[in-house]
Amino acid sequence: MNPKIIREIHAIVASIATFAPSTEHHVNGTKKHEGKVYKPLLGNSVKVILSGKVGRLTAVMYLTPALLCAFATLGCIAACLGHSTGRLKLDSSKQARTWKTGLFLASKDLFFALLVRDIYKHVKKAERLGMIPAIRLNGSSDIAWERIFPNLFRLFPQCEFYDYTKAPLHARRLDGITNYHLTFSVSEDVKSAERTKQWIDAGYSAAVVVAAQHGTKKAEAKRVAAHIIKTVPHAIDGDAHDHRPLDPAGSLVVLYAKGKKALADTSGFVQRHSI
Repeated sequence: MNPKIIREIHAIVASIATFAPSTEHHVNGTKKHEGKVYKPLLGNSVKVILSGKVGRLTAVMYLTPALLCAFATLGCIAACLGHSTGRLKLDSSKQARTWKTGLFLASKDLFFALLVRDIYKHVKKAERLGMIPAIRLNGSSDIAWERIFPNLFRLFPQCEFYDYTKAPLHARRLDGITNYHLTFSVSEDVKSAERTKQWIDAGYSAAVVVAAQHGTKKAEAKRVAAHIIKTVPHAIDGDAHDHRPLDPAGSLVVLYAKGKKALADTSGFVQRHSI
């Protein structure tokens, strides 16, 4: 890493102490100073771990689902993996998402410093493992990070950032940011088809969630996804791994529905097909 950037990162991380000054107390006659310890903002999931198959060490951040998704639809809110699958259904996970979201809304400066701290640790770990660091900031949100924290991408040029978004193309501005990749997420919104075309025409890809026409079983959804991947031009398996920056431009990223709520969706967010 560039020494100048490393010094800048260290200064940002050091600023965390200014938000919660250390407290002084005595233990067996010895003066002790303790500062507040903030939990990590980044974590992982079964899906992002799969990206290890393509040489990526990926971390993901989960915030409160829908609250920070300006273009969320009723279907995606109900089926969101951020609250309906795996460990994300646990109360402890919900509490962690609530805390992170509250911190983001209350103190952007502290949130940024903690995010820089966590990404720096992640980058160093990837280096030790001989892997490429990757970060998915919007695990269950749809924030335009390039507008909120544009310097984040400059600080970590070796890191591959990526996200899914439902925002129209004009709402996301990645001008000059080469290490942040976006994939448009198709939904039941009446404008979704038009927005999908805009993203594809601009050189991006689009992702769609699928299931069986009348079924609510995961195995059926997997068969539908496999059929589409095999028969539809430019369709690729979005479940093989999560690292979307490797997808060819113009791809249709096919994802099978996961979780009971997604498999039972009738809003149109999950697209149903018969085979």
